[in-house]
Amino acid sequence: MRTCPQCGTAAPDDAQWCGKCFLPFAPAPSTQAGFNAVVMPGDGRPAPQAPVSPQAPVSPQAPVAPAPVAPAPVAPAFVAPAPVAPASMAAPAAVAPPPPPNPYATPLPAPSPNPYAAPLPPPPGYAAPPLPPPPGYAAPPLPPPQGYAGVPLPPPPPAWGAAAPLERVGWQSPAGPSPWGPALDAPPSDPVAEGRLLSGRALAIVAISIGFGGVMQLVVYLLSRDTHLNPDTLIRTAIVATLLVYAVVGALLVSQITPRVRLRWGEGSAALRVGIGLAVGSGLSGLLLWIVSSARGHLSPDPNVLLMMSTGDAGHIIVVTLLTCAAAPIVEETLFRGLLLESLRQHQLGMAILVSSMFFAVWHFNPRGALYYTILGAVLAGVYVKRGLAASMAAHFGFNGVLTVAAITIVLGPSHTYDLNGLQLTAPGTWSQEATDSSIPLDIKPDLVLQGPDAAEVGVFSHAATGSDDLSQLSQTITPSPGLGGVSTGPQQVQLPHIGMAIETTVTAGSKKAEFVVFQSGGEDFLVLFADNGSSKADGDFTKMLDSVQPSPAPVS
Repeated sequence: MRTCPQCGTAAPDDAQWCGKCFLPFAPAPSTQAGFNAVVMPGDGRPAPQAPVSPQAPVSPQAPVAPAPVAPAPVAPAFVAPAPVAPASMAAPAAVAPPPPPNPYATPLPAPSPNPYAAPLPPPPGYAAPPLPPPPGYAAPPLPPPQGYAGVPLPPPPPAWGAAAPLERVGWQSPAGPSPWGPALDAPPSDPVAEGRLLSGRALAIVAISIGFGGVMQLVVYLLSRDTHLNPDTLIRTAIVATLLVYAVVGALLVSQITPRVRLRWGEGSAALRVGIGLAVGSGLSGLLLWIVSSARGHLSPDPNVLLMMSTGDAGHIIVVTLLTCAAAPIVEETLFRGLLLESLRQHQLGMAILVSSMFFAVWHFNPRGALYYTILGAVLAGVYVKRGLAASMAAHFGFNGVLTVAAITIVLGPSHTYDLNGLQLTAPGTWSQEATDSSIPLDIKPDLVLQGPDAAEVGVFSHAATGSDDLSQLSQTITPSPGLGGVSTGPQQVQLPHIGMAIETTVTAGSKKAEFVVFQSGGEDFLVLFADNGSSKADGDFTKMLDSVQPSPAPVS
């Protein structure tokens, strides 16, 4: 075999050129180095000849005559083996001299590339079939497509005696563990991506809302200081101011709830969330109402709600009900829980609940009830954290609803009759009994105090309280306290249906009026003081009370 000096391809000894690059080969040298092969007659084997030097010219040889051939002798029957010379006596092998350089081995220039050896382009539309993988080859898993959430596969059942599968440790997304591998650290919280307001922006919205509500509260307070303003007008002004506050704050909230800000309404069944909220709110309100009413001895709802409904007309009742049961739950829960608490909970949940509850207490502008409103705000915040905004709104609605129903019951309820030392007095349902240390500006302490529409009051004083034995003497000693001021009409006689004659004195100060009525019943002296606080409804109620005054019926033996 010979090797191509250009591309190294193996070829037979008798090849004339390379089968790959087509390089011509030099003539094949002799099988014996340095000698030209000549075929001898007889056995056909080449006989060695003298090497030809390429440097010296070769002279022609003289012809040699053939020698006569003698007949071969006949070998005897036994031929003795030729003696073998010992290895030490063997003649050294002749070493052939190196062959002369072959002039034909000079490298020729590289032939032009074979055009048939270049790969042909595939025809249009032709797709080469995929090569089969070698045996034992396992293809690597393909990466998941971008945006693919993946569905977690259930783990295979463990074999008998096998160890339980290891649980994933670390942060897991709300949609479940990722099938592409465990996440060791939770990603940073992005409130904007999660639909929450930034903390600073939520605080600014709450501050603006509370500031506007405070301005309206200040306006109502300044109007209440005007003694010439009718209380009916003052109550209507307070209702309008409250409606304006909820309208402005509601519009501000709507402007902030963009498609990027998503309110957290809660998960699960909506009916279940609303039902739980109603149960929590109404149950808490009913418990507080029972405690306060038991301490006072009569039904005692929220005094602000009762005051705004005290006129008893349908307009006031409907408007106040909408404010307490619709506007307040929707606006206040969205402001303090849906936006403020939700924006702060990414820092620390306990701090978020406390801050939102404190702002909720400031919103009501009632220093004496600050602790009460803070606790109520914390309860509503807890409902929101557990069940969402729908549940907290339902809880707020249930809490206010119980108090509103109690106020309506008092306003539209039946009249109440009070017995006092042989005297019986009937008051409309809008009047409720209060503590005897009322604000009636007299030096003597009343035995009975009733409060009615627009904070009007009625005080009843018995003989033990006045210390007078003579009606005429008592009527002459009645003088208004200096705190009332105003103009007195002087004592005058009036006729009561069930009592008879009575002495009445009226003092007027601006739009407010106070009346003193003295009479006798059952051998006892009584003084009834009435302060209308400028309420026309209270004036009419007091006239009905005087007409209902009568001696108490004798007990049946």
